[in-house]
Amino acid sequence: MENNIKKHPAYKEAVEQIIKIFEEKGYGAIITDDEFDGFLSIEHQPDQLMTDEQYKTLSLERLGRYAAIKELLEEYCICLSRQKDIDGFEIVHPRDQVQTVHDKAMAKVRRGLHKAAVILSNLDHTLLTMEEEKNRQARIIRNAFVKGALSRKRIDYKEKEIDQKMIAS
Repeated sequence: MENNIKKHPAYKEAVEQIIKIFEEKGYGAIITDDEFDGFLSIEHQPDQLMTDEQYKTLSLERLGRYAAIKELLEEYCICLSRQKDIDGFEIVHPRDQVQTVHDKAMAKVRRGLHKAAVILSNLDHTLLTMEEEKNRQARIIRNAFVKGALSRKRIDYKEKEIDQKMIAS
């Protein structure tokens, strides 16, 4: 008799399944969206056409459950990364986790800075007092400075050393 008993909430079952896949296949294992849906008890027909409303509902349900899984997997030091070339996630190797986490965090910072710049720039500054306008402009300048500092290309020490050796020869 097959054991179809699943844990509730569904994300606890998904975490156990992901850990099982990790133990069997290790880093680099791919977990497809269909497998995730099975783990999370999300019912839909992959080949069936959906209306916009059905698609949005499915996407929101997935996002909520992915967030819960992400937090639980942090306890097990497992990082999942969405892969664009396949419909699924990859269990990221620790050497790649640093870059993956850094890229995600910096993308959030850049989006936050952009949002702040848009809000600071697109307001009716004619209603502000001189002091408030001065404060607004100072914040725009600070935002631009931080944004510029983040976007500057860093020179790797080894690249600099190689360039100096080439100049010397």
